[in-house]
Amino acid sequence: MCVINRVGVTLYSGQLVSRHSPVKGAVLYVIMVGITPNPPQVSATSMLASGPVPGPTPGQDWWIAGVSSSSKFIITGLTPGTMYYSRCLAIGTGGDKIGPWSLVASRMAV
Repeated sequence: MCVINRVGVTLYSGQLVSRHSPVKGAVLYVIMVGITPNPPQVSATSMLASGPVPGPTPGQDWWIAGVSSSSKFIITGLTPGTMYYSRCLAIGTGGDKIGPWSLVASRMAV
């Protein structure tokens, strides 16, 4: 299971950095971001089909910020002063998920 260790600020306004523990067998990590503390109950496959997006769209409070092979991901395009919530999912070879989504971590963008 992907575990977010910390969501922190960067040197640049409108960015946060999500750091998570590496997961054995994972080749990619999906980073999901939201503006509400309650993430949607949807599968990673359906969310990934739309690909990464720069922010929320009307009617959606959570989005895929990106996919990375690293245990560190910089989330960009955020509004300073807004609280953001993040979670991650480990993906193994062949596209199989490894465990469930992580617990949600939060941080205000500056």
